Amino acid sequence: MVKKNATKETHREIDIIDLQVAFGKFYALKGVSFFANKKEFLGVIGASGAGKTTVLRILTGQIRPTEGQAFVGGYDVTKKGYLISLLVGYVPQLEHLSLYYDFSALQNAQFFGRLYGLRPKQIEERSRNVLGILGFDEDLMTKSVSRLSGGERKR
Repeated sequence: MVKKNATKETHREIDIIDLQVAFGKFYALKGVSFFANKKEFLGVIGASGAGKTTVLRILTGQIRPTEGQAFVGGYDVTKKGYLISLLVGYVPQLEHLSLYYDFSALQNAQFFGRLYGLRPKQIEERSRNVLGILGFDEDLMTKSVSRLSGGERKR
């Protein structure tokens, strides 16, 4: 659902208002607005280079917009980016850019847990819990990512 002039409302889970991202004179995004309410599914589609990944990187606090506002769960991502990173999971399309192939799946999960400032005990517990939910047994958890199948890497 794409709406112009979206406004921040508490029932909205995602709210993007007139986002712009400029790299010099080039605009990766210009005038993008949309929202999604709680319990709604949202698909982001567009041509290559349309700015889909840029929007997702803003929503996860990885980059800041040049202009406009973005809210996730009522939090302004430009002011609460660290909190957004704790609330939102994001798996980029190109897994070769987001995984360390010499590490095991468990080591990858632990590495990214450290980036979020979790305590060592939390990192160990959450890493094993999430990998278990994804169907990883101890053998898969400790196998080098380079030896996992494409589907196992995506998980």
